[in-house]
Amino acid sequence: MIWSPKKEIAKLPEEIKPYYLSEAEYLFEDLRNNKLKIVLIPAPRKIHQMHMIRVLENPNPFWYKELYSSNNHFRRDRSIKSLIRIIEKKDKEFKNIKYKYDFVYRELIHDRLINGFDDEKGNKIYPNNKVKYFFEEISYQNSLEKLIPFCNSDFETETKYFDDVPF
Repeated sequence: MIWSPKKEIAKLPEEIKPYYLSEAEYLFEDLRNNKLKIVLIPAPRKIHQMHMIRVLENPNPFWYKELYSSNNHFRRDRSIKSLIRIIEKKDKEFKNIKYKYDFVYRELIHDRLINGFDDEKGNKIYPNNKVKYFFEEISYQNSLEKLIPFCNSDFETETKYFDDVPF
């Protein structure tokens, strides 16, 4: 079975599941601790006596800004609930709109682990090699099985197909 972000975290192989859970915990803490906050301050060039301007005091996390801009009506409260479900391994498979957030966050986590990402300061965060190589190996095995139909996942030929061959 090949895991994809449409499937729940519980179906991930045990050797890579901790990486996904750890990334979900990081995203949860980052979202919980960095809530958008805008404050009013006196305008530098006042047009009238009570002229104020809005200033960003605390921004949303960069990754959340990208999700928010690419998904219509993306909500913070649903994001937090979804990340909690993922951390507790209670997320559900994406079959209907009810579990869209679970899918979006599993897809984000998967992408960050496989491809890496740039943090808010522009630093390159490299992919997790164990996770990346795990999925590359599975992809390779599946393509090999398609090319050589008698090859199992251990790369050994099955002898039952060659019992009657005279050599």
